[in-house]
Amino acid sequence: MTFGEAVASDGTAPDYGVDAADADCLGGDQHLPVGGTRVREVDDGQAFRTSERLDLNCLHCRLLVLGSIVLGSIRTLIDAAAGLAKVRVVTVRLSHNLRSDALDNRERILDAARAAFAAEGLNVPMREIARRAGVGPATLYRHFPAKQMLATEAFTDQLCACRAIVDEGLADPDPWHGFCLVIEKVCELHARNRGFAAAFRSAFPNAMDVTAGREYALNSVAKLARRAKKAGHLRPDFVLDDLILMLMANDGIHATSPAARVAASRRFAALAIQAFQASPPSAAASG
Repeated sequence: MTFGEAVASDGTAPDYGVDAADADCLGGDQHLPVGGTRVREVDDGQAFRTSERLDLNCLHCRLLVLGSIVLGSIRTLIDAAAGLAKVRVVTVRLSHNLRSDALDNRERILDAARAAFAAEGLNVPMREIARRAGVGPATLYRHFPAKQMLATEAFTDQLCACRAIVDEGLADPDPWHGFCLVIEKVCELHARNRGFAAAFRSAFPNAMDVTAGREYALNSVAKLARRAKKAGHLRPDFVLDDLILMLMANDGIHATSPAARVAASRRFAALAIQAFQASPPSAAASG
């Protein structure tokens, strides 16, 4: 459709009259309207009706038509911008909800993994952890593609606790007292979480956080052991392998409840400390 067709007349008789105001707007080289009706004033918000004929040779007519088109375009842009803003708000809210759901799923998975690993060790299947967390296996693997990653994340608190224990032992001015403190607290920490005990024994050698925490703890115990030997309280033939053997034996304790397991572990730690202590010189040797 051409512009002329868009503003075709409705068959009324033409009016060739020109108002004084229109005549003032016409320059010397402008043509008067021919075959068109006189253009009346049009409000900014009023659209042209197709029944009104306009003369394309009239500058005033052209400006009015152009103004109406521009105004309509501006309104269209404003409406589009408002619609886009609403879409963005909905999208942001949806993204926020998705992020919240993902974080909730992650926390449920970690809670289920911590409980399962602590009670049953690292042999709990990933699908069982997903079932206890109330999520699908795909969701679990999306957050933790391998059990090593899940175990490392689940044992963050235990790794921090283990580091704090050995730091406390090293800070003790009495090296033997510090050594005994480390033995007692590490045994109890392992008794409360069978999964962490297995991870600490390098069941997951590629889990860098667990491996680094394990190396830090062993190096700290070795330093503490040297001090205790020098003070004459730790038997001189003690080696780090003895500590590993002790932890393996401690992990083998089975009890009817977690509380009973911890109590048994404390008893075992006391016996281990006695075995590690340097024998006092006999009366005959001292005489």
